Amino acid sequence: MEKTLEFGWSDISSFNAILRLLHRPTDPASLGVTRFLFGLMMIMDIPNERGLANADIMWGDPWECRFPLFNTLRPLPLEWMYVTYFIMLTGAIGIMLGVFYRLSCVCFILPYWYLFFLEKSRWNNHSYLYGLLGILFFVCDGHRYCSVDGMFKRKIQNSQVPLWNYILLRGQIFLVYFIAGLKKTDKDWVGGYSMKYLSAHWVFDIFKFILEDEHIDYFIVHWGGFLLDLTIGFFLFLDSSRPIAFIFCGAFHLMNSRLFSIGMFPYVMLATMPIFCSPDWPRPFISSAPAFLKWCLPVNEPPQWNPYCIECPVSENKKGPRHSNNESSVSSWHKAVVVGLCGYFAVQAFLPYSHWLTKGYNTWTQGLYGYSWDMMVHNWKHLHTKVTVVESRTGQELYLDSEAWTHSWRWTHHADMVKQFASCVASRLESQYNITDIEIYVDVWLSLNGRFSQRVYDPTVNILEADWSPFREITWVLPVLTELSDWRTVLRDVENSLEKESEHMDAVFVADFPGLSLLNFIEKDLSNATLKALKGSIEVIIPQEGVIILQEGSSLQIPTGEYHQVSPLKHSPACYMYTFVNQTEQKLESAWIENKENRTQEYSRRTSQSA
Repeated sequence: MEKTLEFGWSDISSFNAILRLLHRPTDPASLGVTRFLFGLMMIMDIPNERGLANADIMWGDPWECRFPLFNTLRPLPLEWMYVTYFIMLTGAIGIMLGVFYRLSCVCFILPYWYLFFLEKSRWNNHSYLYGLLGILFFVCDGHRYCSVDGMFKRKIQNSQVPLWNYILLRGQIFLVYFIAGLKKTDKDWVGGYSMKYLSAHWVFDIFKFILEDEHIDYFIVHWGGFLLDLTIGFFLFLDSSRPIAFIFCGAFHLMNSRLFSIGMFPYVMLATMPIFCSPDWPRPFISSAPAFLKWCLPVNEPPQWNPYCIECPVSENKKGPRHSNNESSVSSWHKAVVVGLCGYFAVQAFLPYSHWLTKGYNTWTQGLYGYSWDMMVHNWKHLHTKVTVVESRTGQELYLDSEAWTHSWRWTHHADMVKQFASCVASRLESQYNITDIEIYVDVWLSLNGRFSQRVYDPTVNILEADWSPFREITWVLPVLTELSDWRTVLRDVENSLEKESEHMDAVFVADFPGLSLLNFIEKDLSNATLKALKGSIEVIIPQEGVIILQEGSSLQIPTGEYHQVSPLKHSPACYMYTFVNQTEQKLESAWIENKENRTQEYSRRTSQSA
């Protein structure tokens, strides 16, 4: 244990032993380089994923509906939003350079978390991670190496840092991987349903020499991702396994950077990998750097003493206990740091599993996508959203575009945002159109991880009057029909057979609850539209043909260019599917092929004439 982890059982045998271990003087080089790289990544992130480059679009419309964590939180006027971004960008530059370090961290952290809490619909796990890392760098002494502050304050230049600085950052990165692995024990992920068809991407071409596409999706994407997340944190901690872990971890993040639009996240994770190495790892590279570069590199001398640290010399027997030669150096501040460190990790371990407490944020998934580390576990497919506004006095129905007053599409996935959207729509209709005393009904159809598309919310509930609390279960959310999960293999086989028949054929699979009905419209450019009952019986109402009952296994040709209504019969959910041919896509492809052939013939003709 002494050789592998650089501390023994005696170092964790008591509170005071742990205190001395956490404040052991440590080389600041790795921490300083990681701080520099994090600041650099944030400088590139702010114009892109944080939204500085398109701030006028994000924050310029005062009528746009927002989804803040706290309803009292509001965006500033556009001019002041630019000031907020400027302060955050200045903070990121200060973190990178290590200039006015604590102040720079504050300038980055406060605007960052303000923007984060201002818009839940933009939350994701890595945005949450950046905010946490900003806080961690604030409490750590990241400016004691490779910093401008060190150039003007010789006392802190190249001076030791307590070991807990490294433990804090290493522990946070470890939790990102480990909890993400635990979240991937989800049945859908282990079963290979979360990330379908990724094998079509070129990054997996190397595996196609030995594996079929479906095996790549299952073994490489799902099981490979699960095992890597679950174990890579342990392998990064150990010197013997770290080189192999670096290869797998680096390849994993580089592949993710090509597969997904997730901004700087893969590069931030690559930048934090060296924090697991020996704290003095940058020094050999600096000492071997060419002479003409050394003027801009940090000094390569042994770190100077930091009086805040507690020296723990090793006795002659290296396996023997460490002891402090200055017990009086232990202060109440040192003890508070130990308690705070334990408290921080306790909170970080609790939050991803706190959804039993914050039930109001649970819809089909546990909590909001942002602090749970359930990365890529849930794959959504949107089918349809209908927002109906009813004037209570007259009963007149108005249909609202689901993208009215918002650029977000995530609000349809979470009940708390549906409630916020309905309240915002009511306010906008009153302010802009003088429409008051209304009811709002929302009908959202989604498919989760390859299941049937189904309703998420009860379409008969007036959202404006629906009960919602952060700590109570939502009664107007319809359950996922998990009893139909085994149908996913059948649905995949149907899709594959249709694709073999014609690449322009497509299918939509629907499940609905008894007592409800779907009013659907088939566009005219979709030919050969067919409705087939897969499970249970359904009633189909077509204006020109009347009422038709479809029993399980029977099908019906659906006219295009008009509405029809489908309702499940009996007392259990019914399943059915639409199949159709996309004529527009077919004509475009035919025109493209014809144009290509004409250009080829024209080129051949001109070539022969030239000859």
